[in-house]
Amino acid sequence: MKKAISLVLFSIFIWSFSSVIIYETSRISAWHVYTLAYFFAAIIFYFFSKEKLTDTLIRTIGKLPRKYFFLGLFGYFFYSFSYIQTMQAFGTASEPTVLNYTWILFTVLFTMPFRYYATGEKQRLSFRSIIGLLIGFASIWILATKGGVLGFQFQNIEGIFWGIAAGASYGFFSGFAGTVPEKDNNIFLCIAVGLSAILMFILAMLNDPSGFSKIGLKELLLILAIGGGINGLAYWCWTRANIIAYKQNFEIAKIASLVFVLPLSNVVMVSLYLNEVQIWEPYFLASLVLIVLSVVIIQKD
Repeated sequence: MKKAISLVLFSIFIWSFSSVIIYETSRISAWHVYTLAYFFAAIIFYFFSKEKLTDTLIRTIGKLPRKYFFLGLFGYFFYSFSYIQTMQAFGTASEPTVLNYTWILFTVLFTMPFRYYATGEKQRLSFRSIIGLLIGFASIWILATKGGVLGFQFQNIEGIFWGIAAGASYGFFSGFAGTVPEKDNNIFLCIAVGLSAILMFILAMLNDPSGFSKIGLKELLLILAIGGGINGLAYWCWTRANIIAYKQNFEIAKIASLVFVLPLSNVVMVSLYLNEVQIWEPYFLASLVLIVLSVVIIQKD
C-alpha cells in the first residue's frame, strides 16, 4: 500500500506547482502554450488508453456518446480559459488559487444531477456537505470583499467572476466524469483534451498568428509542465494509485483526502516563488483557512 500512497503524494507534489505554472503561462502567449500542452497531453492519454482499445481509434471514437465531445471541454478548454482570465484580471496568482478550489464545491453540487441522470437514483446533500459548502462560499465572500463581509463592495468583479467560472467549469466536468465508465475514461480524456487543444489553437491564431514561431525555452518548459506534468504524469500516478488500492481492497478515499493540502501548498508556492504577500493579509488568510476547512469537511463526507 506504500506504493499507492507514494504515487498520490507525488501527484499532489506536482499539482502544488500548478498555480505558479499557470500564472507564468498567463503572462506570455497563453493560448499558444496551452495548444501545444494539450496536444501533448492528448498523446499521453491516447497511450494510456491504447491497451484497452478493442478497435481502431477512429471507430472507437465514433461509438462514443456524443455528449463526451462537448462536456469534456469543461474540464480543459473552458476551465483553462477562465483560469487564465482570472489570473490576468487579478495580475496575481494568490486570489485565483483560492477561487480555483471552488471546483471541489461545484463537484458536490453537479455530481447529484449527473448521477441521477446516469442511474435514476436520487441523492441528497448530507448535513456535513451543506456545512462544507456554506463554509466554502463564505470563504469566497470574504475574498471578494477583502474582509468587508457586511457590505456588497466587491474588489475585483471581473477576477472573481472568472475565478468562480473556472471552479464551476471543472466542477461540472468532474461531476460528469464520475459517471463515465472506467473502460471509456482515458479515451474520454483524450478526446476532451484533444478538442480543447483545437479550440486553443483557434484562439491562438486569432490572437497572434505568428505566436508559435516565438516559442522559446520558457514556453517549452511550460508546455512540458502542463501537458506532461500536471495533466500527464500526475494524472497517471493518481489513477495508478486508485488501481492499486482497488486491487488491494484499500479505500483510496483515505489517501485521496490529502487533496485538502493543495490550496495551502499552492498558495505557499506562489508566496515563495512569486514573492506575493497576500497570505499575510488577515482577510486572505481567513479565506484560505475556510476553503481548506471546507475541502476537509466535504472530503470526509
